[in-house]
Amino acid sequence: PVGPEALPVRAALTTYLPPRAGRADVAALLPRASVGPLGVPDPRGADLDLLFRLLAPAFIVDTAGDADRPGELGWNSGAVPQVTSHRPVVYRRLSHARYQGRVLLQLNYSIWFPERPKAPGWDLLGGHLDGVLWRVRFTPDGEPWLYDSMHLCGCYHLFYPTARAVLRPQPDTLDETAFVPQALARVAPGARLALRLAAGTHYVERVLPDAVLSGPVLEYSFADDDLLRSVPLPGGGRRSVFRPD
Repeated sequence: PVGPEALPVRAALTTYLPPRAGRADVAALLPRASVGPLGVPDPRGADLDLLFRLLAPAFIVDTAGDADRPGELGWNSGAVPQVTSHRPVVYRRLSHARYQGRVLLQLNYSIWFPERPKAPGWDLLGGHLDGVLWRVRFTPDGEPWLYDSMHLCGCYHLFYPTARAVLRPQPDTLDETAFVPQALARVAPGARLALRLAAGTHYVERVLPDAVLSGPVLEYSFADDDLLRSVPLPGGGRRSVFRPD
């Protein structure tokens, strides 16, 4: 196992672990979730909760200040949504991808930070709110196939293929190719992936299988990503954290 301290540390590392999950065979859960004539994987109830727990990553965050402490997204008295507490929460969402006539299951995990602090001088990237999404895409036979990450502003989309996925050759165009900073070997059943996030920028610096943890370790809780579409307001009523677009 590789320790997260193998990367440069600006301040101090804090690890956020998912809720504990019992042992289960992911490949055995997905076939019974594929229901209906279209064969769309649609796990529900206890099966869905178990899938999210089994595949949830750890987040190892280089913590230089409050901007690097994740929390709940909501509303205070301001005109824009904010991280309203430092209770560590990861928002989860189920989605699908269509590939070669098959519908593949995807698990999405989002973590929000209060801000990306502006660097001295002219900084177009810093500002209010920041966050990272981690996504797991499965093969039809129930094995993690391709991982990707993206900042929640829609930038820095990175791919982490397993041994069963190969990057296609770049066509002779000006289109950007998929950026693959790291490939992952076949992830063993029960292995926990850890995302090492930089201080301030929250860049994904490395994905670590079975990382040796150091520093404070906290357990995060799950929340449904759809809850962010209707969040309580301090003075009563509800409002989405998202605009119509």
